[in-house]
Amino acid sequence: MNPSELQKLRRRTRPDDADAVARIDTQIADTRAHAIAARLAQDDKPERELVIDWQNRLSQLLAAEPSLGTELRRLLGDTLTPALDASAPGLMTVTMWATAQDNSRIYQAGGDQYIDEAR
Repeated sequence: MNPSELQKLRRRTRPDDADAVARIDTQIADTRAHAIAARLAQDDKPERELVIDWQNRLSQLLAAEPSLGTELRRLLGDTLTPALDASAPGLMTVTMWATAQDNSRIYQAGGDQYIDEAR
């Protein structure tokens, strides 16, 4: 994740508050760590609370500078959200569909698979 992009957006709305801009890196890192811990514990309440907190922060940023809307959507879609998902490598969702006909076979796995069909 590249929090400095969010810092740049924040700096444009509050150029006089260097401390608030500097804290963004730490806040994002802390948020990500808490979200990953909640996912690993299979407790979605802390993650929901973090989402609400950041929705409020980003809404305030957007209210202060409405022209940031396009950049903020791009940042969320391209950088922040994928970084959170990628930072929890042991957690994934696998969806599979298959249809077998006649004498066909289907082998599906969400992880390692070993098939021995010695005949």
